[in-house]
Amino acid sequence: MPLYPDREAFYLRPVPAERPVFQGDVFRAVPSVRAAHPTVLEAEYAAVGAPDPRDLPAPTYSEARGCLRLEGGYSILLPNPCEFSEVEKGLNHRERILAQVRPIGEVENQKVVRTGRGALYTFWMPHWDHPERPDLDEYASFRRVSTVDAAYLNPKNRVAVLSGSAWAVLIQRLCAFFGGVSLSLEQIDDEVAHLYP
Repeated sequence: MPLYPDREAFYLRPVPAERPVFQGDVFRAVPSVRAAHPTVLEAEYAAVGAPDPRDLPAPTYSEARGCLRLEGGYSILLPNPCEFSEVEKGLNHRERILAQVRPIGEVENQKVVRTGRGALYTFWMPHWDHPERPDLDEYASFRRVSTVDAAYLNPKNRVAVLSGSAWAVLIQRLCAFFGGVSLSLEQIDDEVAHLYP
């Protein structure tokens, strides 16, 4: 599994203003949507255990709509670059897929997230403004993925750009979590390193 690059080598600094939007870029003020189940929300409110999902009926449209949770903050762009490139497929659609970036403090086993030796749903990230401060570390949660309009990815709202070595680890994590495939850094270098701008 991955060995993350050193904290100081994680990002390109400063953020290159003219660089095209690319996989792994981090943006501020991108909404993330979670669809809770009404019965689960009621159980949380009453401070009782959540019911077994297999026992719950599908909510009506109006019930489901009333349980949407809009969260803000930071998000990281996920798909292969040709999916959103404005000179390729991104020219024909406006959907962009991102994962929410969360504070590492909410994770029980932070060591596993920081080393990449487990917790496949995560991608550890030192804070872009203060990489030297572990207390500010973040992680991208592949369990919290949303689709937003391309307008949210204004380069003026881009706060971080992954270095080539950090981007390669992101590819490893995405393949492991979404595809169940373990790729070495050598395989990534052979197959997709040419995509990195």
